[in-house]
Amino acid sequence: MYKRLFMFVVFWTLLVPPESAKSEDWPTFMHDSQRSGVTSERLELPLSESWIFKAAQRPQPAWPPPAKQDFYHKHYDLRETVAYDRAFHVVGAGDTLFFGSSADDKVYALDAHTGQQRWTFFTEGPVRLAPSIADGKVYVGSDDGCAYCLSGGDGALLWKYKAAGQDRMIPGNGRMISMWPIRTGILADKGNLYFAAGLFPNQGAFLFALSAKDGAVTWKQQVDISPQGYMLASDERLYVPTGRANPFIFARAGGGLVGELPSAGGTFALLTEDVLVAGPGRGPKELNAGDLETKSKVPCSAACGCW
Repeated sequence: MYKRLFMFVVFWTLLVPPESAKSEDWPTFMHDSQRSGVTSERLELPLSESWIFKAAQRPQPAWPPPAKQDFYHKHYDLRETVAYDRAFHVVGAGDTLFFGSSADDKVYALDAHTGQQRWTFFTEGPVRLAPSIADGKVYVGSDDGCAYCLSGGDGALLWKYKAAGQDRMIPGNGRMISMWPIRTGILADKGNLYFAAGLFPNQGAFLFALSAKDGAVTWKQQVDISPQGYMLASDERLYVPTGRANPFIFARAGGGLVGELPSAGGTFALLTEDVLVAGPGRGPKELNAGDLETKSKVPCSAACGCW
């Protein structure tokens, strides 16, 4: 799904002269914590190219070929389901665009009007998911196992939180990464930050809530999942994709397990008022819809667009 969005070229098209309009921010992947992909902006056709920024290296996905077997969940003859970092995912606030790179381990800030690079910041591992922007700050997670808070203006490090309890690096996907990489992005909402770290439940995977102001830990919860893909949030719950298994639900207050939703896996998810749509997972290339209260699969037809 993502690989056709941007490969090694990051671009942004301005629809009207920059001096005459101020656009709505797009501060996180798919716009908001529900990943709705909806904005109040209206496109005026025809579109015209304003500038192109070409990254030096194309993305280096964590899982380039499909894993044929998932022995932990006893799933076999799989096709690709863990596909969330095949492109640079761009977010924007004010007159600045931001994206992270899985190739050179950097966060980039570009001038939205000209495409000129304003600043970059190095982490110590691949940055596989888009930053989140809130109150002039840039929040990003890295395969080095750290959550970073940067100044949106100049990229200065304001604080850093190490999710791993120890400095343990392992070979992973052709790179050296933390045993507890952050592959859910950082979800920023109402002064709080939420993310998960870790890939192997038997080695420890954790769900975190931090203060957006200073990185102080609000709570930390060990979870028995492999969290991969952008997290989502409602007022009371957090939703965590796992790639090859069902999305899981946790309480925003304390991180307690609420349940899981039936799904064929996949890292794409969209949250509505009472349904979570997830996929495309194992088997046919389709999306699954789960009722948030009953935690049962919602019947779909081809007409609904999920197939």
